[in-house]
Amino acid sequence: MTIRGVLVFACLTLGLWGLYQALEGVQNQGLVDEVTCMGHNMGPDQEEHGQPMVPGDRCSPGHGSGIRTYAQQRDFQRQQHRRVVAGLWSVGAGVAGLALLGRLKSHQPRSR
Repeated sequence: MTIRGVLVFACLTLGLWGLYQALEGVQNQGLVDEVTCMGHNMGPDQEEHGQPMVPGDRCSPGHGSGIRTYAQQRDFQRQQHRRVVAGLWSVGAGVAGLALLGRLKSHQPRSR
């Protein structure tokens, strides 16, 4: 495998990893402005409440993750937002690397 092949593989891997990170962050409510619960949102009166969450509510998102307070759910969503941003930067870096490699290939002198 040539150095160019290794660089293409690295750029593809970076881009695909970034895409995975970004999509997972979006799926976990990383782009939502309000604090919302994907599962059951329980108020201080132990009754189920609607969305969005307010301070004092507790969230039971399912997936075996237990119960989160309003602050924990807010922090989780902020973490997912950072994941989306980092993933998109990785996708951009991978695409830029592939574009640069493609441009460098077209400018190489041809050998006979």
